[in-house]
Amino acid sequence: MWQIVLERELAAWARGGRTLSLWWRDDDARGPTAQLDRLLALSEQNTIPLTLAVIPSAENKELARRIGGVRGVTTVQHGIDHINRAKANERGAQEMAAEWNAQEIAARLETTLRDLQCMPHSYPLFVPPWHAAHPSLETALQTAGFKGWSPGQDVQTIGELARVDTHLEILRWKGGARFRGEGRFMRGLTRLVQERRRAGRWSEPIGILTHHLQQDDASWRFLERFIAWTKGKPAIAWRSLPSLLDQPVAVEGGRPCAPAVASMLSLGPIL
Repeated sequence: MWQIVLERELAAWARGGRTLSLWWRDDDARGPTAQLDRLLALSEQNTIPLTLAVIPSAENKELARRIGGVRGVTTVQHGIDHINRAKANERGAQEMAAEWNAQEIAARLETTLRDLQCMPHSYPLFVPPWHAAHPSLETALQTAGFKGWSPGQDVQTIGELARVDTHLEILRWKGGARFRGEGRFMRGLTRLVQERRRAGRWSEPIGILTHHLQQDDASWRFLERFIAWTKGKPAIAWRSLPSLLDQPVAVEGGRPCAPAVASMLSLGPIL
């Protein structure tokens, strides 16, 4: 049933001269792996822009060398170390301890931002691990020099930082990471597309989230089919993160890294 509904929905977008914007973020990159090679090949072969959320680690230098010459990749920061500091009585995973204040978070962020600023195709945007946003995180991000973040659609914010979220995951996590299922994923996409049309939010992108290190064969096969399907749809356009925020990439691969956080780009709000 979703096939019929979604095809009709996309036809309505096309008749109105509208284009649905998709963007792709993949989380948890640290260093080169066979799974990363597969991810990059899928992006390159289909000319689909990819945002790679990178965990600060000693492996980042090898990662920088691997992606330096790859077109269409934007790198952003994924946490400070991706360690779960939630206490036993706290619900869900969270990287930043509840007792940390904005000043302490900002100090930790400033160090990692300086390191990841040297990553090829870097962009000063922050992705909180597990989409767990500490109450002081948005303030700390502004203090540390970040110009945007991707906290997850359920996170309430004060709205001063540029924000672009993901909405659909390839994987499901309860009981262990595994493929979400084609029907469940595509029904979710259909619902999101309908919501945007009915509300007149034509320019609001839909973010697709993957995790290359955790994906099973079924999720990889579906991702390949899904990308091929979108390429045949005139009403669908894949957008890069910088284009969504109407900004160029801050640092191109092969160029020296500017040491000062103050030199990072100033991003405007998402319209």
